[in-house]
Amino acid sequence: MRQKRRILNSYIVGALAIAVVVAAAVATLGTKHRPVDASPATKLASKTSPVKSQFSFAGTTGWHAGPANRTSMALFSDDGECFTSIEHKPGTVDTAAQIQKQQADLTTTGGTMTASATPTVTVQLATGIRQYELHEFSLSNDNKSQPLMGGLGLGYVQLPNGYLKIQSHCNTASELPAAILALQAYTFTS
Repeated sequence: MRQKRRILNSYIVGALAIAVVVAAAVATLGTKHRPVDASPATKLASKTSPVKSQFSFAGTTGWHAGPANRTSMALFSDDGECFTSIEHKPGTVDTAAQIQKQQADLTTTGGTMTASATPTVTVQLATGIRQYELHEFSLSNDNKSQPLMGGLGLGYVQLPNGYLKIQSHCNTASELPAAILALQAYTFTS
């Protein structure tokens, strides 16, 4: 009799285990195939418009707009030789310190930065045109596994509510003057 009870109990426990597994599988499959309502946050996000950038691009021959978000924008040359970027950053800027930091960062990866020219460039602000110095550099890197674009331009414009960091990058330093057209086609609208 005891033997029969043990066998019967084993069957009952086994059947219950199988029932639990089947119920879990049905519940899992049911939730995977059932349409789920979007959460209130998702519904709200889908009804709001995309964030407007603080920058616009007036357009210039040979250049097209790339990615943009609220505080930055990039432009790319149609020939793929150069790109530029502009970013609105908080605080005040020390141009000499920023350039020195860039040189130090490049040195840690085995690169060098040699000054080449400093043209005066303009950027359109909501309050009018503003001039700044674009510090152009020729870059080189001993590490062949991490090739660099050979030309870099760095400019900074102090504003009452932060500053603009403006960059141009070209395959060679001799191509940097061509990027000035794109830099001057940015407008900071805020």
